[in-house]
Amino acid sequence: MAIREGAWDCPVCGRKGNRGPDKFCGGCGSPRGPEVKFYLPEDAPEVTEAEALKRAQAGPDWVCPYCGADNPSTNEFCSGCGAPRDGAKNREVVEHRLDAPPPPPVAAPLASAPQTDSRLKKGCGFAFLGLIALAALVFFLGRPKSTTLTVTGHHWLRTIAVEELRPVTEQAWEGDVPGGARVLGKSREVHHVDHIQIGSETRTRTVSEQVQTGTERVKVGTKDLGNTGAGVDITNGAHGNSVGGSSASMCNVISGNDLFGVGIYNGSTGNTVQNNRIGICAKGYALLNSKSAVSVSSASRMNVAYDARSSGDECGTFS
Repeated sequence: MAIREGAWDCPVCGRKGNRGPDKFCGGCGSPRGPEVKFYLPEDAPEVTEAEALKRAQAGPDWVCPYCGADNPSTNEFCSGCGAPRDGAKNREVVEHRLDAPPPPPVAAPLASAPQTDSRLKKGCGFAFLGLIALAALVFFLGRPKSTTLTVTGHHWLRTIAVEELRPVTEQAWEGDVPGGARVLGKSREVHHVDHIQIGSETRTRTVSEQVQTGTERVKVGTKDLGNTGAGVDITNGAHGNSVGGSSASMCNVISGNDLFGVGIYNGSTGNTVQNNRIGICAKGYALLNSKSAVSVSSASRMNVAYDARSSGDECGTFS
C-alpha cells in the first residue's frame, strides 16, 4: 500500500495546498492549528524518503491540549510548551484506498410513455396530496419539543506562559544590586562629581603704568675705541719687527689710544714703523693718541719710524 502526502488549507489567508508536514502556512506564516482538516489531492506525491515513511508509519500526530501545537507520534512531550502527552488527542485518520472499486453508476430513469389527459390529471392530484402530506410532516417534526440529554464528558483549553530562569551578568552600583544576586567582583569608580563652593578669597593686585613725564636730549657722535695703553707695544728685546710696510696697502690705523701710538721698550732693536696712520682715523680726520705717536725708550736702539700722523702727534726717527 502506497503512502501519499496530504495537504491542508490555511484558515487565515485561504492559501490552499499547504504540505501536510508543514506546521505553518507558506503564504502568511500562521500556525496550522488543531481544527485544520487534511485532505488528499488527486496529484498527491508518494512518500518515498525513509525518514518521512518512518514518521508516517509511527501513527498520526497528536495535538497538545495546552498550547494546541502538533507533535509527531514519537514525541512524549510537546515541542511547543513541554507539556506531557497524557490525555492528548490524536489527529483524525482518513484512509483513501486507491484500489477500492469505483461506485456503481446511477441508473438513468426510463422514458415514460405518453399518457392520456385523464392519467395526467390523476397524477397531478396525487402530487398535490403528496405536497400536503410532506408539509404536514415537516410541521410535525419541526415544532418545538423538550428532551433530556446526558453529558458523558467535557474538556477545556487553557494557555500557560512557559518561563525559564537563566543566569545573566549585569553591572550596578552598590545599593542597586537586586536581592539574592551573586556578586562576582567589585571595583572603585567615580559615581558622580558635585561642585560645591566652600568659601571665597579676595585678592588685590597692584598695576604699574609707565607714563612719559618729559623729554631728554642726548648728543650722539664718534667715540674712539683705542687701547688703555699704547696702540702697539714692542718690548723685552724684540728685534726685526715691522709695523706697516713700504707700500700704502700695508698701512695700519693706530689712533685714539690712552698712551703712545707705538711704544718700543726694554732693549728692543732693529724694528721699523712705516706708512701707518697714527692719530688719524680711516676717513682722514684727527683722532689723536693721548701721548706721542711713537715712543722709543729703555736702551732700545736702531729702530726706524716713517709714518703719517696728525699734527698734534710727534713722530721721527729714533735710534
